[in-house]
Amino acid sequence: MHKHLISLKGLFVALFISFLVSCSSSSETPTPTGRGTVISKTLQGSFTTQALKLLLQAGGLSGFGDPKFDVEVYSVIYETIDTKGQKTQASGMFAMPKNVGKALPLASYQHGTVLQKNDVPSRAKGSYEVGLLWAMDGYVVAMPDFLGLGDSPGLHPYIHSASEATAVVDMLRASRSLAQSFNTQLNGQVFLFGYSQGGHVTAAAHREIEAKHASEFSLTAVADLATPFDVAGVQYEALVRKAPFPSPGFFPYVLFAYNSVYNWYPDATTILATPYNTTLPKYFTPEMPFSLGQMETELPASKIPTDILKPDILQAILADANHPIRKSLKENDLYEWTPKAPVLICHCDGDQHVPQANSLKAEQSFKSRGANVTFQNPLAGGTHFTCALPSFAATKRWFDTLKK
Repeated sequence: MHKHLISLKGLFVALFISFLVSCSSSSETPTPTGRGTVISKTLQGSFTTQALKLLLQAGGLSGFGDPKFDVEVYSVIYETIDTKGQKTQASGMFAMPKNVGKALPLASYQHGTVLQKNDVPSRAKGSYEVGLLWAMDGYVVAMPDFLGLGDSPGLHPYIHSASEATAVVDMLRASRSLAQSFNTQLNGQVFLFGYSQGGHVTAAAHREIEAKHASEFSLTAVADLATPFDVAGVQYEALVRKAPFPSPGFFPYVLFAYNSVYNWYPDATTILATPYNTTLPKYFTPEMPFSLGQMETELPASKIPTDILKPDILQAILADANHPIRKSLKENDLYEWTPKAPVLICHCDGDQHVPQANSLKAEQSFKSRGANVTFQNPLAGGTHFTCALPSFAATKRWFDTLKK
């Protein structure tokens, strides 16, 4: 769930500044005709293999291999639906390897938790550099921003599985359309992967595609990394126990986001204790101008997430398994279904932000239903942050064995 701070030592920021050879060429489709239609695209830059290689070496990332292809990246705005099923727009980054000479697989990378509206792939943030690692090796890569982030209106519906799924499905459609417009052939393979909240998005999209869009997308493989599968169980217990939590900002983020979807209360601030009922609302507006770190400076020094709630509200939630808040959390669990495509689950045992028990529960559930699931702890003792690169490396190795 937490933003996984993969800066690659800041090198890809320098890459965007120093090695950008073309930028800001845009074109528009003025009359969108349905979900996944490209509304506009903007060429953000072209990366040469030489530039990528130098930066990977400097960042200690040569283990991902030498870049094979130059890469073009575009920010894209596309049509999708909101949490009510109404027409809206979303944005993302599209990365395309150049001069490959054969049909290519399509991969979708789902980023981790961000609060600030512009901290997303379409703005060359949100760990978009992970997608470049795939693109430079011959994958066409979609990187959705998600609803409410980037160029999408409204508050981001954080950890809301239904809208996470539709945003990914429609970004895949937009990416397929873009590839066709550039005369880049796709080979029909589709890979999904994401870390933290991005793992939740990935699992939601996996379930949605196999349930509703299997004739449109044939999933080759899916990697769920450090994923909060059990929102109403493992993750809930980690947040409501009377103990410090390493990123207490998850809790108000879920409260404000879910209230905007499920309408528990006319105003989410009515359940917050003083002073949080007046200090927190500015962080959860459609503009979303602040980072998660900035918001967390307003939270209790105890780092106990539930200290922001009125005591009677907290007791009501804890005492009633059918409380509307807990029922909404349950609706967004993602372990009680049967994946058809093979799944890799990576999760380190030292993760305190998203406890590994989330993934162990999903692994057990999926296997009991006959799914093809592999579990890895890619770094013994790894935290939510140190587990990220080993998880991506394990995912890349596996995908490459399946890629045509």
